[in-house]
Amino acid sequence: MRRLYELDALRGLMLVWITFTHLPTVLSAYFNPPFGFVSASEGFIFLSALFTGHIYFREAERNGYGAMQRKLSMRTLRLYLYHALLLSFAFFVAVPIAASGTRPGLHNLLDFYFDAGSRRAAVDGALLVYRPPLLDILPMYIIFLALTPLALSASRRFGWKFTLSGGWHNSDYVAPHGS
Repeated sequence: MRRLYELDALRGLMLVWITFTHLPTVLSAYFNPPFGFVSASEGFIFLSALFTGHIYFREAERNGYGAMQRKLSMRTLRLYLYHALLLSFAFFVAVPIAASGTRPGLHNLLDFYFDAGSRRAAVDGALLVYRPPLLDILPMYIIFLALTPLALSASRRFGWKFTLSGGWHNSDYVAPHGS
């Protein structure tokens, strides 16, 4: 399958849309509503998953599933490190500003940090449990990316119908009595 630059452009548009949605300006009111049934974050995650599946499935077919898993693991680790860097910035730069009391909006974004304490916030952040607002999409993407080799391997072994249905087949389903 050839590369579709229109999808690349759409994914880039989703990033710009996400940026405008989160800017604390008047513009965010115009960019925040979903486009149909899709918000910018959902669209970005969907397109990223589409690209990831296409690229890494092709990698697995060419170089084997071990090579695909290694490449995906390295990408997941790199994104996890970006997440850790963003959390560090939030904890070491944004928290002192929020604690000064001059920025109540920033304090509200970090309320779990102030309520639970720095140690718990750091541990939960490292475990991808604590996701401050505006930093919550990246951990979800990291988790999905970490599960991608499992999904691709399961699809190869059992087929996509089994993989996407979570292992349930219509023939396995027994309707409750009286349905």
